[in-house]
Amino acid sequence: MTQTYTIFSQIYYDTYNVCYKRILTIDRKPEAQCLQQIVKRLHMPKLSEFKQSTPCCPIEKCIYALVNPYNLQELLRLENQAILITYLTTNNFTINTSLTQLMLDNPIKQTSEKQLMYLITG
Repeated sequence: MTQTYTIFSQIYYDTYNVCYKRILTIDRKPEAQCLQQIVKRLHMPKLSEFKQSTPCCPIEKCIYALVNPYNLQELLRLENQAILITYLTTNNFTINTSLTQLMLDNPIKQTSEKQLMYLITG
């Protein structure tokens, strides 16, 4: 079955290095083994005390972050998109540019994260 995943960039507070990073995340745990290898589930620290989870607007406490395939201890940051694209194309993923453009042009945004691309696996 074909799966479509959304890749986002979002702000993450790195408590170890005590700094904010814009990291790459994926919308859910992937089924494809080669994609699972570069996904790490992380607890999402609260970025602001003013942003509260409510029944109508829940805030996810965990995210699926993408890690560098060549250094699994390093989270992929926005500036590492080329590493991710190389890994995806090497593993026969398709980046659906028309769907990506359609969703980026959509004025109604589902989340505060920035959508970067949609990828398809067969």
